[in-house]
Amino acid sequence: MLVPLSWLKKYVKIDIPVDEFVRRMIMSGTAVEGYEDCGAEIKNVVVGRLTEIVPHPNSDHLSICQVDVGQEAPIQIVTGANNMAVGDYVPVALHDSYLPGGVHIKKGKLRGEPSNGMMCSGEELGVPADVYPSNTDHGLLILKGEQIPGADIKPVLGLDDVIIDFDILANRPDCLSVLGLAHEAAVAAGNPVVEPNYEYATHGGSIDDEVRVRVDDPDLCKRYCAAVIRDIKIEPSPLWMRQALHKAGVRPINNIVDITNYVMIEMGQPMHAFNLDAVRGRQIIVRRAKKDEEMMTLDSKDRKLTPNMLVIADAEGATGLAGIMGGEESEITESTQVVMFESACFDGANIRQSGRSLGMRTEAQGHFERGVNVRLCKRALQRALALVDELGAGKVVDGIIDIYPNEEPVPVVQADVKYVQTLMGIDVPAEKMAKILEQLDIKTIVKGDQLICESPVWRQDIKVGADIAEEVLRIYGYDHIPSTLMKGKTMGGHNSAHQLRDAKLRALLCGMGAFEAITYSFISPKWYDALRLCEGDPLRLSAKLLNPLGEDYSVMRTTLIPSMLDTLSTNINRGNAGAALFEIGKQFLPKSLPLEELPEERPALCIGLYGENATFYTIKGMVEALLTRFGVRNVSWKRSDAPYLHPGRSAEVYAGDQLLGLLGEVHPDVAENFKFKRRAYVAELNLNALDACETGVGDAKDMPKFPAVQRDFAFVMKEEVPVGDVMRIMEKSAGALCEEVKLFDIYRGVPIAKGEKSVAMSIALRAADHTLGEEEITRVTDKIIAAVSTEFCAQLRS
Repeated sequence: MLVPLSWLKKYVKIDIPVDEFVRRMIMSGTAVEGYEDCGAEIKNVVVGRLTEIVPHPNSDHLSICQVDVGQEAPIQIVTGANNMAVGDYVPVALHDSYLPGGVHIKKGKLRGEPSNGMMCSGEELGVPADVYPSNTDHGLLILKGEQIPGADIKPVLGLDDVIIDFDILANRPDCLSVLGLAHEAAVAAGNPVVEPNYEYATHGGSIDDEVRVRVDDPDLCKRYCAAVIRDIKIEPSPLWMRQALHKAGVRPINNIVDITNYVMIEMGQPMHAFNLDAVRGRQIIVRRAKKDEEMMTLDSKDRKLTPNMLVIADAEGATGLAGIMGGEESEITESTQVVMFESACFDGANIRQSGRSLGMRTEAQGHFERGVNVRLCKRALQRALALVDELGAGKVVDGIIDIYPNEEPVPVVQADVKYVQTLMGIDVPAEKMAKILEQLDIKTIVKGDQLICESPVWRQDIKVGADIAEEVLRIYGYDHIPSTLMKGKTMGGHNSAHQLRDAKLRALLCGMGAFEAITYSFISPKWYDALRLCEGDPLRLSAKLLNPLGEDYSVMRTTLIPSMLDTLSTNINRGNAGAALFEIGKQFLPKSLPLEELPEERPALCIGLYGENATFYTIKGMVEALLTRFGVRNVSWKRSDAPYLHPGRSAEVYAGDQLLGLLGEVHPDVAENFKFKRRAYVAELNLNALDACETGVGDAKDMPKFPAVQRDFAFVMKEEVPVGDVMRIMEKSAGALCEEVKLFDIYRGVPIAKGEKSVAMSIALRAADHTLGEEEITRVTDKIIAAVSTEFCAQLRS
């Protein structure tokens, strides 16, 4: 918040250097970003009075001026300006003077005539036309009123001031005002605060005859105050007000609007002025907006409102957005005759939501969001009326409307002295605490071992004992806290189970030559069409973002496959010969739509690869290796019907009855949809299922003492019989003697009939306590042949 030091000095005497004042403010808890001396760059510039103006003999656009600058005789200055007259007062940069931007002025000659300096425009001195209306775009700055020739120009133009940039924290909304900061400055400077004038004269009439006010939604408007001023005179504000507003970062407009802005900065209470003649029915209604209601705000933009927005309405419709911006219909103009001032306390959360929904941001909105003091609404209105009276801007009508149904009392906090001392970490006597709190205008009584504290009317943050401790300590001084060694037990950090799992996956996959990829969790819904998912597919049930970056990033993904395919496509189309990538991410799976609760965030692993040596068995081998390292048992494979995978080169992987994931070659149509024409392979595993099936690597076993026996089998069976099922039947039939089953050949062709295949497998048999005899081996092999023949209608090939 930008605050001119001259404005602060209106309410508290500050007789210490600026740097010391800033240091004290910081040490007492009010942060300062920095400060700027308005006239630091201006040197040797004074007030001059024009005593003579004659044309330049050698130029048709220059004039020779004699200027009284408080010296023994006037000095001669040549100028190209033409907006001055004899008797005018103007800023004069003398010989060896400096202007903003480091401009150095020296005496010299112009077209043969000596010029002992330069008369200045407002732009050259950094004075905007909003502050000094006589400052034209092309001409000298003409000073108003009687001036003293030779006087320093900085006090005349208000440039002998310092602007301090305060950083106001969220818990101190009272300091978003000059008066709030004045109370803090009073403690830093050691001087009392002088309140501004709240007194004003009224000129008869009754406000009840001028306007009627009704608050329909008191939950969003705690208090509403209004006053009426007649016989308005719209004109520029006085120079002191224009200067104050400009230095605080607000553009002066006219006296009525400037008064509302001045009070907002001075007291932290946003105000609004209505052209009462434009308020239809002379009625003000504070209510929620109606469905599809529209209005035009002061920035000439049409706003479509929703029922959760608070508006100020007249008898026919909305005429202002409460706490944000007024309506164009009731704008103050040069013809305005009757004005109603509004000073209210609106709900900050509602103001914030309404502003964000409409894409609006105003100074008043920021004040309401931080919290406006409901107890100061009427006082701020009285201050505005006092300024109207002081400036002669109009005649105040008798009476103030004050709708305040649930009056909030001034908070009283009772705090235990020992508790406060414990919080501070130092033993400050109760009497000392009371003295410090009284400095902060917190009325305090010491009653035994209790502090009974009444918050000042302008403070909203004094609510509990901890607040009392903070107030005492920041004034008493943080440097009084003794230094102590850190206490407590240190605990070693550790990775969580899922972090260890992810690290293990990364190590294994990187060891297989894959690189990790990271993609956005939000994707385009068009990608579901690219995957050939049918309309009712569960993967299409995606949570939509309320404020997406665009259509391509508008839903939360339910699968990592499209992100991986997009990444593979990018690598293929950029000429990379091959790639092996993996991503560990989350699938966002809603339980229902529209969302009633947060979606399940299921961790998943996606692998993608393509290249000369990449095949279905490559990616299957990678998945098998992962499952082996995680100790997953009873692994089986079944054909997958995923629409984005090749129907003949895809599979689902199970651990017992638990589905772990799927893998396969990308369907050619899907590859085309993702704009690549090479064969690519993907796999996606459910990491929650992997965790549930993980057993770790088995215990080490003794070396076998007895030899193994190997027998080979070749079965002829139907083409559609899964080989994995055959291997599991063989393993089950052999029982405890089975050590390993391997597939070593699949044959199709003569003499095998069409639609059949010959599958050759090897089984290793071993007993842990004896050497197997031929009879025992034959019994096991016969059992295997019978089981396979019965289960799959297979024949042993001779």
